[in-house]
Amino acid sequence: MARTPPFVPLLAALLAADAILILLHVLNQLYDMGFIGGAAGALAGPGFLIDEEMGYAETFNNAKAVVGAAALFFCYGRTREPVFAALGFALALVVLDEGVRYHELTGTAIRNYLALSPALGVRPQDLGELMAWAMLGSVAAVALAAGFRHSGQQARRIALLFLALFAVLAFFGIVVDMLHIVFGGAFRGAKRLGTVIEDGGEMATLSLICTAAVAAAFGEAGPSRGSGSDPRVS
Repeated sequence: MARTPPFVPLLAALLAADAILILLHVLNQLYDMGFIGGAAGALAGPGFLIDEEMGYAETFNNAKAVVGAAALFFCYGRTREPVFAALGFALALVVLDEGVRYHELTGTAIRNYLALSPALGVRPQDLGELMAWAMLGSVAAVALAAGFRHSGQQARRIALLFLALFAVLAFFGIVVDMLHIVFGGAFRGAKRLGTVIEDGGEMATLSLICTAAVAAAFGEAGPSRGSGSDPRVS
């Protein structure tokens, strides 16, 4: 009988928690729209919304990002492969953004300083936030490039998985977010549906990142300290 990989239960638990939080959000919205009543009223609080600042879902997301970043820094300490420190730094930037509302506040400052105007259905505030994300992304990209350059081949292969997951996270957090804004009024419920796709996608992707980070740090198949002897780009 095939043995279940040790980190599959962790991923399953995280995704199950995501699904429950998304279901609670949907029930909240159905109650708000008048489709259901009764006991569903207990879910009427904003804390059950997956897009609520410091609601249950966002708090869970932050916890996953913190654990993932800590695991990646631990992986760096174990292997001395710089790319894991860079990945941990990039994930820590996600936590920082959520904690201090970086892209919202910086986006507002950019909007006011540049006196931005609406473009292609995107509001000035959202354009400012896109620029703020680009600035933060540039910092992460420099760190990742440097870490990738000075790490061994095994560490780079693992890092490519994380880069793909980060790209998916950015897709939901930026691309889907902008589409959500532009087409939110396309039909009744479009904005609510967009919220589930955008925030639900971010939740699932962070669960994947968290599990992959823990697996890299503690799994038998993760990189070893000896992987630093792989040839590096000079």
